Amino acid sequence: MSVAKFQVGDCARLLYDIVSDGTVYGMRRGELIQRAGAVGYVKRQGWFLDSLVYDIHFMDGDKIIGCREHELQEGLKPWAPPLFAKGELVKSPLGLTKNGVEMAPAGATGTIRAVRHMEPHGYVYEVLFDKAAPGLLVVSGSQLENTGTRV
Repeated sequence: MSVAKFQVGDCARLLYDIVSDGTVYGMRRGELIQRAGAVGYVKRQGWFLDSLVYDIHFMDGDKIIGCREHELQEGLKPWAPPLFAKGELVKSPLGLTKNGVEMAPAGATGTIRAVRHMEPHGYVYEVLFDKAAPGLLVVSGSQLENTGTRV
């Protein structure tokens, strides 16, 4: 068992949007429950399926939501929202290289498959690029542009 990062009463900020998985009464699957950036307070902590879970009371909307540790950061730490969301179509304005090998040419388009928060760097994005690139790449937001399209 790991040591809890948060204690009852601590302020915590949500790093990711929380959406219904289809088991929340009165909500459709995929419906937004709480937006990333919301700040709340730890009400209690416990274990579920070998994962430490915190019940966070979000004052905005007066909701209590169970969150895993990787979904949270200390509430008073500086935070910037993610630039892109899962499902957005993006392009690489410049070529992306790794160890001198081009992984995606300039102008390659791709779809955001996942958004991850990496301390202390902020958000990175798993992007599945089109046929011009070899597939899934993990890149920073500064290496991408939004095309204004959502898949």
